Amino acid sequence: KFYKYPREFFNEKYNNLSLNAKMVYTVFLDTLSLSQVNYFVDENERIYFQEEKEIQMKKLNLTGPTINEARNLLMVCGLLLEYRTFIDIRYYPLKLSHYIDRVDEYKKCKSAKEKNDYIEKITKADKEELILNPLKIGVKLKKYREEAGLTQLQVVERLKEKGVSISKSSYSSYETG
Repeated sequence: KFYKYPREFFNEKYNNLSLNAKMVYTVFLDTLSLSQVNYFVDENERIYFQEEKEIQMKKLNLTGPTINEARNLLMVCGLLLEYRTFIDIRYYPLKLSHYIDRVDEYKKCKSAKEKNDYIEKITKADKEELILNPLKIGVKLKKYREEAGLTQLQVVERLKEKGVSISKSSYSSYETG
């Protein structure tokens, strides 16, 4: 067994990201692919995985604090969202194209509270966009429909022509989010 390490990590762009963070990301992508195969998705059809830190420690042969630091770096650089529900923690690895080097800013944080506050500030917009409010696309649909000069009924009729069965009221509620 082997892991597919992204070649892009060899680019200078990722020099500030620690090797541990790169390896954790690589293993998380592998775990995510298993979730995809087993259709492990949330209520909005987004693939995620759940895994206890002890399992991550065993997989990577790293200590808990080392894994926490790697996950923190991935979150501040836009490569991982960690979403806590009432009963579990969901991990959403993001595409490398989402990467922004914020390692130096994160390292300026002295205390654990400062680090957590920084992570929360950085990931808040992504969490709202990707996890908490995924139906924002409805706003875009309404805009596109209006720009095309179509009514909701016309859109529903065109969707039926394409084999998509949806009622006008369902479409309307989807469009309004």
